[in-house]
Amino acid sequence: MEPSLLDALPALVVIDLRKGIVDGPKAHPVEGVVANAVALAESFRSLGLPVVLVNVAGRPGAHRLRLRRRRRGR
Repeated sequence: MEPSLLDALPALVVIDLRKGIVDGPKAHPVEGVVANAVALAESFRSLGLPVVLVNVAGRPGAHRLRLRRRRRGR
């Protein structure tokens, strides 16, 4: 197996395109991002290719709390 090739079958991985993440101000218009993800998912599914939806769980602000604890040496 070539080091850069894990599987000959492509898959689409969509990460955290859910309401709590896409709401609010963003660097790019989120409607276009979501529309592109939907179009890609439909295309992959129509070809029988896998689509993986990933939702990262955690409470709001938890990453900031972890950063503060690291800075304090905890």
